[in-house]
Amino acid sequence: MATFLPSQHRTQIDKFTADGNTDMFYLTHRPVSVYAVRIDGMYKKTGHVGKQFFFLGYEALIDEYTKTLSFAAPPPNTGKQDNIEIVYSYVPVNSALFGGAPSGPPAYTMYPTPAGATPTMPGSGPAVGARRSEVTGWEESDYLDYADFAKAVEADEPISYALCQWFMRQSYGNVDDAFTESDWLDWYEYALDHCPRFAKEQPKRRQWSIP
Repeated sequence: MATFLPSQHRTQIDKFTADGNTDMFYLTHRPVSVYAVRIDGMYKKTGHVGKQFFFLGYEALIDEYTKTLSFAAPPPNTGKQDNIEIVYSYVPVNSALFGGAPSGPPAYTMYPTPAGATPTMPGSGPAVGARRSEVTGWEESDYLDYADFAKAVEADEPISYALCQWFMRQSYGNVDDAFTESDWLDWYEYALDHCPRFAKEQPKRRQWSIP
C-alpha cells in the first residue's frame, strides 16, 4: 500500500460504532493530516482544534494533541457496526520527526469515551511533529480521492474508473509529490488488477523495474 509524503508518514483507518450517546472517540495515533471523516459513508465537514472556534460550521473536530475525534452531536445509533470512519496519516513514534519521543511501545486506544464525556481542550497548540502536511496543488477533493483509493487498497476492493483517472493525473518521485516512484507503481498495478475498464485502455502491461 502506498504511503503519504513525507516518507515517514503512514495511513491509518480507525473505525468506531455509534451508540447514540458518545460524541468523542480516541484515535489510535496522533493525526498529521486527516483525509476523511465519514458516518455511514457520508462525509462530515471537519475542522481542527486550535484552527477553528468550537464547532461553528463544522460537524466534527480533530484534536491532534489529545488524539481525539469529537462530533458536535453524538452520532445516532443506526444499529450498524463500525459506521464511523476516519482516514488520516500519522508519524510512527520512533520516527526522527518526533525528535525526543519516548522509547518503548506506544499506548493504543480504540475505545470510545463514556457517555456524556466532553473533549479535553489543551491550553497549548498541537505538539511538535504533529503539524499537518500538504501536497502542493492538492485541493480537498484530492485528499478525499486519495483516502478512497487507500481504503480500497486496504480492503482489496475494486477501484472505480474515476479514481483511476484521478490517479493517472498524479506526479511522483519529486519532493513535493504525494507518491514515491515505487508507491505510484504499486498503486498503478493495483488499479490494473482491480478496474477492468482502466486496464483495457492501458498499453500492454510491461515489467517495471525500480533501480
